[in-house]
Amino acid sequence: DETSLRVDKKNHWIHVYSSGDITIKFLHQKRGKEAIEFIGIIPLYGGIIIHDCWASYLSYGHLEHGLCGSHLLRELTFIIDSSAYRWAKKMKRLLQRVCKMVSRRKEKCLTANEHLKLQHLYKKILLAGKKELIELQLLATERKRLYDQNLIDLDTYYEGQRQLLDAQAV
Repeated sequence: DETSLRVDKKNHWIHVYSSGDITIKFLHQKRGKEAIEFIGIIPLYGGIIIHDCWASYLSYGHLEHGLCGSHLLRELTFIIDSSAYRWAKKMKRLLQRVCKMVSRRKEKCLTANEHLKLQHLYKKILLAGKKELIELQLLATERKRLYDQNLIDLDTYYEGQRQLLDAQAV
């Protein structure tokens, strides 16, 4: 992830990379791909990266991608506040429940059985969300794509590539 920081009255970015017990921070004048290339971790990495869907991260096709749980919760909160969709409320409750459950454990992960149940519930909520949005799109007079549909499609895409709800990333 990255966050802005003012340095000599100019905007810079602190890029944060973490895995397990290791966290590395780099300061760079840019946020995007130029900084990522300069830092050099992601281009050489061969695993799964969890991020906020910033386009610069998505450009690394040699990696598997997952959505950051904190960013996903923030997006769900926006959807709930702006539209009160049932699927978004259910998804947010599910993510919060799993996060709380995992945070209380010494090993900080789900059992294999819990993970399977979580996948099932996650898919069930996504399917309910698609149905709810289809109903709303049929009622809409303007044929524009709903923001919420984009989030469901993105979740579905990543769910197909890699299980999004790696409990350690939530």
